[in-house]
Amino acid sequence: MAECLAVIDLLVDGPYLKEQKTALPFRGSGNQRIIKVRDSLQKGIVVSDPRYENGRNLI
Repeated sequence: MAECLAVIDLLVDGPYLKEQKTALPFRGSGNQRIIKVRDSLQKGIVVSDPRYENGRNLI
């Protein structure tokens, strides 16, 4: 698993919930979050990507 995570930049976390379906980029439902994997591994905590918080898409 560590080998897989080492080559991932962003990870969509959380189950798809049909009742929260959204048109947000990279996510199927509003409950999902985008995690910066490399930053999270380096810091030892989950680091969310602020460009995608609260339904925003700044890319």
